[in-house]
Amino acid sequence: MKRYVHGAGIDEPVFMETSNQLPVTRYYYQFDGLGSVTALIDENGNIAERYSYDAYNKKEKGRSSKHQNY
Repeated sequence: MKRYVHGAGIDEPVFMETSNQLPVTRYYYQFDGLGSVTALIDENGNIAERYSYDAYNKKEKGRSSKHQNY
């Protein structure tokens, strides 16, 4: 199960918690200057996943092991 926590904006995710495994794992979102999600950072500060975008800010296809929605 996943839980998403948002900031003040409607499209402003702050972190995602996964409870598929114990203990619950929390991943923080990192953004670029346009507000696009560029990475998921784990609780230890390690990059769990990276995301990249083309010139039109369309997410480039890649494998997402965290299956996050942003």
